Amino acid sequence: MKPEDRYLKFVQWHDADNLYVGCCPDLFPWGGVCHGASEEETYHQLCDLVREEVAQLLRDGKELPAPGTRPMRKQCCRNLLFSGTFIVQDKILGPMNFIGHLA
Repeated sequence: MKPEDRYLKFVQWHDADNLYVGCCPDLFPWGGVCHGASEEETYHQLCDLVREEVAQLLRDGKELPAPGTRPMRKQCCRNLLFSGTFIVQDKILGPMNFIGHLA
């Protein structure tokens, strides 16, 4: 099994945008990371993003996050509402949480 195959990937229709949205909660916990007009297109984009993220983490010598999402445990993309939390990734420092409000 390839490292990227360990992570669950979800594609869900988003009514507000009339598009499919793809997410992988274990690698991209902030929500949807790609979108497309068809499920297939969106899934292929999502697989590419997951593959690139895993490769980048391995190149940087970082540990891969443990897969924790299980099927049917929770709805991944929910309603894609803004939570108020920003997750910022710095190439040197890694992921950081920044809690703020838009003015």
